Amino acid sequence: MRRLAELVVRFRYPVIGLWIVLTVFAAPRALEVGSVVTLDLPTVNLNESARARRILDTRFDAAAAKVLAVVVECESRNATAPLTRSLRTRIAAEDFVADVAEAGTLLGRTIAQGMAVLMVFPRPEFADRLTSRAPLLRTELRAVLALPRWRGCSALLTGQPVMESDIQEIAVADARRLERIALIPAAVILVWAFGSIGAAAIPLITGVLAIGFAFGSLAVIAQRVPLAI
Repeated sequence: MRRLAELVVRFRYPVIGLWIVLTVFAAPRALEVGSVVTLDLPTVNLNESARARRILDTRFDAAAAKVLAVVVECESRNATAPLTRSLRTRIAAEDFVADVAEAGTLLGRTIAQGMAVLMVFPRPEFADRLTSRAPLLRTELRAVLALPRWRGCSALLTGQPVMESDIQEIAVADARRLERIALIPAAVILVWAFGSIGAAAIPLITGVLAIGFAFGSLAVIAQRVPLAI
């Protein structure tokens, strides 16, 4: 370790330059890690759910296991049908949608009056990108519901890709909030341990750069190799 420290001190300017280059490379990509890392199950041979998923993907297509659903409900029952038609047209116009069908029954039970369920079938080529498309579709639904004529109505989007997207958003928000909370006590401890703000800033900056580089590298790898959390 002493030898390594001496080498770092001796070649401090190249080391600083390397850190700058890595930071410039990694920082923009670190912000993308939440959208490229999936929550999908690993396809382990001993994993029962993974085997079942593989059977569905093989005998049907990858999109069959990632059907989205929109639950439509209005306070006025007369508004449900026209809103459902409007949403169906809006959803069908999306480039990743192969078909939209209204379900008459679910699990053998008839859909209640004043409520409708739209089943959204994605195109096979978009099956692995639905997690990033889910927030866009939710934005489209909210744009329709913002019209005055649909006041008192709701359209809730669900499905595996939607849940994955929501979990990713929550995880990223929690991580950022935790970083803000932990940064102040960490800075205080470092100042107390090193005796000055300048000395304490060095390990703090190093830690921030290291985390940014790690997340940036992870984002680059995840764009080429599927990574799940």
